[in-house]
Amino acid sequence: RDGTERISSLSIGVDYPFWLQWWFILISVAFLGLGIFGIARLYSARTLRDKQRLERILKERTREIEESRAELADLNQKKDLIFSILSHDLRGPLTTLKGFLSLLIDNTDALPKEDIRKHANNIRNSLNSSIDLLDNTLYWSLSQTGNISFTPSDFSLNKVLTKIHQLYQLTADQKKIDFHLDVKDPIHVYGDENMIYVVFRNIVSNALKFTKEGKRVDILAYQENGTAHITVKDEGVGMSADDLLKLMSDDQPAVKTGTALEKGTGLGLVLCKNFIRLNQGDFHIKSVEKEGTEFTVLLPRSTHNQDRK
Repeated sequence: RDGTERISSLSIGVDYPFWLQWWFILISVAFLGLGIFGIARLYSARTLRDKQRLERILKERTREIEESRAELADLNQKKDLIFSILSHDLRGPLTTLKGFLSLLIDNTDALPKEDIRKHANNIRNSLNSSIDLLDNTLYWSLSQTGNISFTPSDFSLNKVLTKIHQLYQLTADQKKIDFHLDVKDPIHVYGDENMIYVVFRNIVSNALKFTKEGKRVDILAYQENGTAHITVKDEGVGMSADDLLKLMSDDQPAVKTGTALEKGTGLGLVLCKNFIRLNQGDFHIKSVEKEGTEFTVLLPRSTHNQDRK
């Protein structure tokens, strides 16, 4: 205002924005490195998990394949066994039956009554053997496929044992075996009657099969503490400790020939063990070589008859 000129100066400094500051860049690089490292670790862990999962799946599939292969081999073995039974063990008795029938038909007038009776008995024995073989094969096949029907009920054990004794009396007579049934009291048990019949039919059949002429086979039964005790005792060839151990195992037992060259399939004893367990029973076997075998079966008695007593 007074005409005097004065000059003043102002210094202005402009800093870089914070994202261009060295400290921010350093922190960003550090975070970026940590992020990349974390992502790499996660990816590596995920890859490892996927690899382990694939290995588990591969092991499981391999195990399933091995089990399927074992099952297939077992099925093939069972199929071969059934074919062997049908083609050899069953065909033999039927061929014999055909021969006896042809002999009777062609010589009806010429044969004396005693010969006819003898051939008729042979035919009946051949039929009984074929029926037993068919029943065992059928029951065994059903038990292997899980299609067998289990229908327990209260029934008379005396009737079952009497029926079996009558069924094999002729076989015992032909081998000159002293065959006895000793059941003092009426015994009722709870279980599947057909299975129990198959069990004792096979046990008695084996006892007679491996007993020589002039020896003895006994069927003994009594009841004690809610349990029926049934023992089939023979004076047969017996078994060694190794044979007894194999018999008690779950493996297919070895097939042996009887004292009169009777043939078997080994299925009967497998059925016995399976059916006894299925009927909530138990069994014990005592055997001495060249002295005999004692097969004892324990079955639950009928609760109705226990309550009535």
